Amino acid sequence: MNFSGGIIMDKTEKKTIVAYSILAVALLYIIEQILMPGYIIKSISKVIIFLVGPVYLQKRVGKRKTVSFFINKESLPMKKILIAGFGAFAAVLAAYALLRSQIDLDTISRELEGVLHVNAGNFILVGIYIVLVNAAIEEFFFRGFLFLNLKSNSFRERVFAYMYSSLLFSLYHLSIFIKWFDVKLIVAAILGLLAAGIFFNYMDEKHDTIICSYMIHACSDAAIILIGLKMFALAG
Repeated sequence: MNFSGGIIMDKTEKKTIVAYSILAVALLYIIEQILMPGYIIKSISKVIIFLVGPVYLQKRVGKRKTVSFFINKESLPMKKILIAGFGAFAAVLAAYALLRSQIDLDTISRELEGVLHVNAGNFILVGIYIVLVNAAIEEFFFRGFLFLNLKSNSFRERVFAYMYSSLLFSLYHLSIFIKWFDVKLIVAAILGLLAAGIFFNYMDEKHDTIICSYMIHACSDAAIILIGLKMFALAG
């Protein structure tokens, strides 16, 4: 199966989705880096921008019903997903081990506490939300709403869908870590996220559901939360 089936979108509909996605990422950057509300307000804003807005547009210009992003007509390749998920988990931890001398966890923890009000007391709850909910919202937006709707049987449009959704996925994360890392780490992170986005698109396209990328994404986020537990001295 692949994502190419369904209603063929015209250029105006695709331009609408592209324009909305750029606006969405720009708004979240402003919220994250300029307005800087607490984590709860930021999360509510993200739900509205990455989920509510796209669901509304999906009904007007999308290829398929929103729920069909999650429905899979065939059994999921669980062994393949688990291997990929473990690989993502291990890759994040390996990257941290390799680069930890260049990552100032004290500065990151101070910003989380001072700006987002995330601290040792609530970090576990925030971590559970990130793994179970936030990863699903991001996968719906970048893989479902963007990649699925922009992709077609045309080679050119398929390449565009792969690269655009993956590039926007990586650039979106700038709003999170742009003040945490130096230029070299930022470039490395963007390239890593770009590669991850392309792989997520491939998995979802092949198996006709964003559940694949969600599960792998959740595994990589779990590794980040594990690092965060150490940062807040909640784990050895």
